[in-house]
Formats: sequence, structure tokens, C-alpha cells
Amino acid sequence: MITINGKSIQLIDAHTHIWDEYKGMRFGNTPVKSLGYGKISFDGKIEKLLPPSFVDNRVSAEILLGYMDDNCVDKAVILQNPCYGDQKEYVSACLKKYPDRFLATMGKVDPREINRVVSVIDMLVHEYSCSGIKIEIPDVPFIIDAPEYDFMWKKIMNENLMVVLDLGFGDGEYDWNIDRLTNLLHRYPDIRMRLPHLGICRLWDLNQKYPYQELQKVLALFKINKNNLYLDFSAMQFFDLNDEYPDERNQDIIKTVYETIGSEKLLWGSDFPTVLKLRTIKQCIEFITKQCSFLSIDDMENILSRNVIRELKKK
Repeated sequence: MITINGKSIQLIDAHTHIWDEYKGMRFGNTPVKSLGYGKISFDGKIEKLLPPSFVDNRVSAEILLGYMDDNCVDKAVILQNPCYGDQKEYVSACLKKYPDRFLATMGKVDPREINRVVSVIDMLVHEYSCSGIKIEIPDVPFIIDAPEYDFMWKKIMNENLMVVLDLGFGDGEYDWNIDRLTNLLHRYPDIRMRLPHLGICRLWDLNQKYPYQELQKVLALFKINKNNLYLDFSAMQFFDLNDEYPDERNQDIIKTVYETIGSEKLLWGSDFPTVLKLRTIKQCIEFITKQCSFLSIDDMENILSRNVIRELKKK
């Protein structure tokens, strides 16, 4: 719990990651090799994934819990990604080990494995405690509104599952397919969906100014899916790597979102652990509690805990 102006508020991190062994894959079939000390090798290049204190690039549940405890974070949602590898066994075990701290997980699905998708979803839900699925479109490149995938979306709808859909952080063919997503939501306007990182919206393009033309395309989706669409704003710090806390451009972006859709569809998430390269968890929290002065205490409580409980349909 955190205290804001004398009121105690539950704090839930809606976007975190853990893994037992880093063994990822990117862009469909490009393996990622762990080099240790926060570094990875990918497509012939060495990249910094984590701070160097992550000696073996392992991010255990206990490391996440330590950061949560240090920052008064009550609970977390764990998202699973292709870039971190298949972690379903490990994450499921952690949910069982720490049921009071880990609220839910979303398992990764590759829609291209078209003959296995239904059985994989059933396995994730019934054997590995997943509340829904996570799809990173550029990493499992597929056309989201193509008719051959209708069965997958119907499965998600019929099972009343969540889908967390990452639209991609680049300029590739499968990144930022907002028109295809719009088509999909017109087809399934009640699907339970979250777009992480505010849908990304090419907000890393610093030529985008208020009212952020690409962001407006995501905000327009709430006219289609009024009840079950959510945005988290994790990892906004990566939109402008030269910006520093208190992230004034990001404040303006959040204000734009808030003035359009209110506070009941926004989720706070850190994107632990990669965010640690740029900000502390405390700064991620205080971005909302101290920097976004346009938010009321009620708004903050929505963003910091109520909305993720609504999204997951938890009591």
C-alpha cells in the first residue's frame, strides 16, 4: 500500500516479467543469446537488456518481489513474451508459490502454429494458470485481421479470456497495424483486450506533437470497444531515451489520454525489469502520484489498482 494525501491505496503493477533462464526468440525465428551482466546477443549485435547487476540475466520471482517490497507494491501481473522464451512452467509455479502477490499471468501464443493454437490456449489456461494470452505481433508475425485467424479470436471470446496485444515498436511490416486492429475490433467489439505501452502509437517518433495523431487512432478504438478495452502505459520512458525524469512529454501524453477516455481504462505498469535501465520503480510510481497533477486521488486509485482488478474481473 502507498499513502497519498493521507489515503492508503493498493498498488498493483499490471506489467511485469520474470524468467528462470533467458532463452528468447525475436521476429519469428531469430534466437537471442544471453551473454550475462545484462547483455544479450541478437541478430549479430550486442544489446543491453538489463542493468549489469543481473549477472546471469536471470529474473526470478524473488528478485521481482524484492523490488515490490522496497516500493510498497502489493501485487503484480506477469506477462510472458517470446523474447524471454518459454517460461510457462516457471511462472505457473511462482503463481502457486506466491498467490497473495501475483494476481495473474498471460501466456504466450504463436498464432502461426495454426493447428495448435486452440490446444495451446487450453493448456495455458487449464494447466498453467493463465488468465489469458499475450501476443507480440512482430515477434510472431501474422496478419491479425486475416480470416484464417478468426477461430482464435472466437476461442478467446467464447472462453472469456484476456488478450494482451503488443503492436510492435518498430517500422516493420507487422508493427503498428492499427488499421487491422480497428477491423478486428469492429468484428469482435466485446473482446477483453489490453494494449500495452499505450498501444505504442509510434510515440517514439518525437515529431509527433499534441494531440499525437497516431495515439488518437488508438483512443478512437474506445468508441468501438467501450467495455473491455484497456491501456497500460508501461515503458513510456523508452519513447524518448534522451528525456529525464520527471518525463514532461510523457505527462502531456498521459494527460491527452486522460482527457479523452478518463481514468477508468488506464493501468499503471512498470515493465520490470527492463525499465530499470532508465528509471527506478519509485520514479515510475511517483510519475503518477507526484508528477501528473491533473489526476485526482480517485483517478490515481483507478490507475494504480482498481482498473487492473476490473480488467481481470477479479473480486
